[in-house]
Amino acid sequence: MTKAGLIAVTVVAALFAGCSEADLRDLASDTEQALQDAGEALEDLAGRAEGPIREAADRAREAAEAARQAADEFRENPSTETRQALRSSKRRLDDVSRELEELIDQAPQGVRTALRRALDSLTELRRRIQSQLESS
Repeated sequence: MTKAGLIAVTVVAALFAGCSEADLRDLASDTEQALQDAGEALEDLAGRAEGPIREAADRAREAAEAARQAADEFRENPSTETRQALRSSKRRLDDVSRELEELIDQAPQGVRTALRRALDSLTELRRRIQSQLESS
């Protein structure tokens, strides 16, 4: 390869790397917003619910906080280990989401709205985490 060809390949690679970093920052920002929304929705749900629904909401808040930490660590250091931790946190979010979905029919009407909002927020968070995993 000629020197000019090598320079061109280097410039293109640098441009792709720059786009990738910017895309990752955007995804991290989107994930952070989804985490915040889920946290607020789960806080609202926990404040309205009692018994098994409240317990599930508390577990979901813990899972969302663990996902926040895993997403931050992955953004700072996208290694195999941090990717695995982020995948694990997404699986935990999947589990608590299923648990909340199973409780929706048992919820009083006033709690049901908060529960649906929390589930929607968790779905968006899980989608953002999946995008973050696929884009890196």
